Amino acid sequence: MKRLFWIVFGVLALAILGAVARQERATLWEDELFELARMQKPLPRQLVLVARLQWLGRSEARGSDLKQWEAMLQVQIANCRETVGRSEFLPANADDQQKFDVVLARGQALYLLEKHDAAARALRVLLPDSPRATLLLAVILAEQQQWRESDAWYERTLTMLDARALDDAMMNDAARRQAYDGLAWNGRKDGRPADAESAYRRAIAAMPSAQGYFHLQLGRHFMNGGRPADALPELELAAQDESYHQRSRHLIRELQTSTPACAFFSPGAP
Repeated sequence: MKRLFWIVFGVLALAILGAVARQERATLWEDELFELARMQKPLPRQLVLVARLQWLGRSEARGSDLKQWEAMLQVQIANCRETVGRSEFLPANADDQQKFDVVLARGQALYLLEKHDAAARALRVLLPDSPRATLLLAVILAEQQQWRESDAWYERTLTMLDARALDDAMMNDAARRQAYDGLAWNGRKDGRPADAESAYRRAIAAMPSAQGYFHLQLGRHFMNGGRPADALPELELAAQDESYHQRSRHLIRELQTSTPACAFFSPGAP
């Protein structure tokens, strides 16, 4: 009887440990999926993570329906393939602007399809005159783990945007944000957390309209780096921006739960 008890106990313990491991794995994959989506990383990689979460039995990720997410990614992949196919038939009488638009679209589509070498070859035709091309090339080089060269092209993009902004103000801000985000991404992936922090600090100073966003990203950077006391002030600042209030408060509660001592350092703690 006693032996039967221990057998049952062991089976239940293994089941509980397995459930905990699956939950931890799901959380990691969910975080990675949202980070890839935020950074506009290649679509096939996002699709793999959606499939993994579904394999674990998840139907949602942070309130987003995974079946709808999968369908959206499939549509985007099909559109990218169509763009690549169309770009091979550029009219002979196309003007310079039309050629530029087609080559840039081809480069973007190839990148999103994870065909990095082909995308880089297409984009180098447009260099060095286009900040949109230099920005995308920096992203592609990061995908190829050429971190330092990618940094150089991000910096070149920011310099070009300082010299002559893009016609569309929203596009100009989006390009700047992506460049600073990219520098921080490179720093983290290349084992240079101080460089990632520096990129966020520069962005906060250079882009007042996006301070809430970058305070949030810097707070997350500190959280992931095991620096909760540094993360809390950044998240509190991010929470002052209505667009990032909910997400920031969620992370603050997460920090206060996992590291209770941090509550004493949080001016916004309930």
